[in-house]
Amino acid sequence: MGLQNLHCASVPVGLRALRALGKAHPGVNPEKLLATCNQLFGEPRNYTFIGSTSLHLQALRFLKPEQTLPLPNDLDVTVNSTGMRQFNNIGKRVMEDLQLTSDPCGIVFMPRERGDTLKIDVTSDHEFGFAKYTQCPNSIEGMNVAQITHTYDEDLLRLIDPLYIELCGGLDNTKRLFNERWQHFDQTQLRMLSMTLCPPIQAILNFSLKPVSDVVVINHSTGRNQVK
Repeated sequence: MGLQNLHCASVPVGLRALRALGKAHPGVNPEKLLATCNQLFGEPRNYTFIGSTSLHLQALRFLKPEQTLPLPNDLDVTVNSTGMRQFNNIGKRVMEDLQLTSDPCGIVFMPRERGDTLKIDVTSDHEFGFAKYTQCPNSIEGMNVAQITHTYDEDLLRLIDPLYIELCGGLDNTKRLFNERWQHFDQTQLRMLSMTLCPPIQAILNFSLKPVSDVVVINHSTGRNQVK
């Protein structure tokens, strides 16, 4: 099947989006990856790519071709109720036919051409904080992806999450990882959009201008920002 001929539920998937998906996950055929997701979750409208993978697709809109992003560690997918029923009813024979394996937590492993595997991390949109991804995704050339402001808000909140900071090996490393993901995006515009298109987040860390301890808190009674 040629790249130009791949369709998902009658919605043509664009060549640029397929290339971006393949670039984000080297060693995986993007056509096969989409076909696998459709078999796991029923149809494209049942699932949304989130996290770093979604940024690689959003880059088609927001970045220049020469601006590159870090490669995702895995493929994060949020799935609605219909898709989760399909996923939970997938039999062992079908998994074998798709050349997939899984663990007890529901994480799926897909072989890459280079010998290792791509981890597909499946999360139900019933999990706290995940409904927004399937209820109001962006459609980029036939693929459902997380709104860029949703991803940005989540990453901002991680900058003041002690557990995430510890996982990253300290605050300096956490900030470095944030910068690697967002350095090419217009963060001024994203912060404006995040307060209008998404539910307002309670704390935004302006680490580029203020000490780490300074947190900007939105005062909804006055509509002004306060630093604590």
